[in-house]
Amino acid sequence: MKDQSTEVQRSIVQGVKFTAPVNHLLIITSLLPLLGFILCVIISLLFNFAGSTATHCDVFNLLPSISAAIGDYTPQRYIWRICIALHISPRIIGGLMYRTNFLRYAQQLGSSYRILCEANFIAYIIELMSLVLLSYVSSTENYAVHEKSFMTFVLFSQIYMGTTVSLSRWCTHSISNRSITQNINLKKKIWFLNLAALFICILLYLRHIYYCEPFVFSLFSLSEYVVVGSNVWFHWRMGKAYTHHVIDFYPQTYYYLPQ
Repeated sequence: MKDQSTEVQRSIVQGVKFTAPVNHLLIITSLLPLLGFILCVIISLLFNFAGSTATHCDVFNLLPSISAAIGDYTPQRYIWRICIALHISPRIIGGLMYRTNFLRYAQQLGSSYRILCEANFIAYIIELMSLVLLSYVSSTENYAVHEKSFMTFVLFSQIYMGTTVSLSRWCTHSISNRSITQNINLKKKIWFLNLAALFICILLYLRHIYYCEPFVFSLFSLSEYVVVGSNVWFHWRMGKAYTHHVIDFYPQTYYYLPQ
């Protein structure tokens, strides 16, 4: 039997081209969580001071933990989640660009370098997805999921920063350029700052749990802030490397006409 279905022709209307500098896009994206976090802390201190700084042993503290600031109260919870939602897609684009950039040297540097490139990208994606999960599942809603998400985020952020520094050194070892060397050294220092803050964070948390002294939890919270700030700083530095790159957007409208 002959097919009686109507043939259609697709027409495309090309929209206006939008050009966005990659470094601006990635820098703004990396700063969104920091902006949201600062707003959440300020609002918590102004309007939820007693609750956000309270601990299990009722000692006096001055600063809320990250979990309390971003997840326990509104509108802080919504501010944080909106900032995270806005930065997800550009972060994924950035991760793909970093991977492509590193893989340019894979043919000449061998299979070990390629494996490290892929491990770096996987760590980047897991870090991002665990950040999304801990943001949308607060400690008051499901403590176990929030805690495991935070631990995953911390672990894979360390793997990502460490492998990024290693890859940067590996692919530029034969290039004598003072600016490149300074950039790699700065990223290494930021990574070490993040590691040191994380180590201090753990020590202060354990001291708070076992001794329950005034202001120790505040120092723990401050160390958490340094961990977040140095993580954002690292991603910000990665974005600044793409000064001469742009992304072109071509919005298109599709409509169908019967023939």
